[in-house]
Amino acid sequence: MSSKYQTVLITGATSGIGKAILLQLLAHEFNVCFCGRTPEKMNDLLESISTIPSDRYFARTFDLLSEKDCIQFVQDSIQKFGQIDILINNAGANTHRGKVEDLNSDAFLYMLKLNTVVPAIFMREVVKPMQVRQKGLIINILSTACLYSNEFIGEYSASKAALDSLTKIFRKEVRKDHIRVCSVY
Repeated sequence: MSSKYQTVLITGATSGIGKAILLQLLAHEFNVCFCGRTPEKMNDLLESISTIPSDRYFARTFDLLSEKDCIQFVQDSIQKFGQIDILINNAGANTHRGKVEDLNSDAFLYMLKLNTVVPAIFMREVVKPMQVRQKGLIINILSTACLYSNEFIGEYSASKAALDSLTKIFRKEVRKDHIRVCSVY
């Protein structure tokens, strides 16, 4: 970490890895736009960072499955800080465990949308201004489930593997624009 006042947008920041990343970013003087889906977790998080000036962050609670809300969050983040330098796609979930033969199509479709489509929406929305600036960093938090064929988490593994593939393709597409696209497993 290095830059004072670069702006990072991070999804899924109210718990776990996302929260840990958020707290480090704030400690290293990044401006941070972050979101989560649970109001109680967001309120607890906001209380825990209450000593940090509110002009250094922008927070919103919403359902990431709403493309309209995702787009609005990116637009409002850019409105507040002028640009997004770094995107960290962290939000995700594994809502069903079981054998593929017992596949739950509703759970599978939910995970595909949350773990694959939503990060793609965020990438699409932040990349155009990055292309104009010829600079940017996109980090997709994946899972080792992409790398191994683990029993009983087929739906989750498939959704994360799809994002892994999309990330690799996107990396090639925007390399010419000096935008780095990274995977974290």
